[in-house]
Amino acid sequence: MALEEMRQTVLVVDDDCSIRQLVGAILESHGFLVLLAQDGIAALNLAREYPQKIDILLSDVEMPRMDGFTLWRTLAKERPGIGCVIMSGHSNEGEIPVGVAFLAKPFEGEKLVLRVRQSLRKAVTSQPGPALPSSSKADVA
Repeated sequence: MALEEMRQTVLVVDDDCSIRQLVGAILESHGFLVLLAQDGIAALNLAREYPQKIDILLSDVEMPRMDGFTLWRTLAKERPGIGCVIMSGHSNEGEIPVGVAFLAKPFEGEKLVLRVRQSLRKAVTSQPGPALPSSSKADVA
């Protein structure tokens, strides 16, 4: 099996471009394939167009057009088995739905990677999709 076929895919969603890019770079440096979107609507469109499996959603809570919770509920219906980590700079951990992990901002890179890996282990997995594309990052505006 080729390395690209073993990489897990993370959909990173944050309306702050610098956070989105930094989180993507950290995850890529740890071997993840990363898809980037600036808000919930862009992420939903990207997920609907992306033919391969997306293993986990890593999303900010508060974003324009569609918040992270609404995005999660929609993607969980459309992609059963997708894991989720919600990140926020506000202390709203009590609002996090069952089965969703919380990551408080600001966070260190190691904490980010640890939380993503923990959530992937807990996520219900489905059959692997076709081989991943050669490009490792897509940023949707």
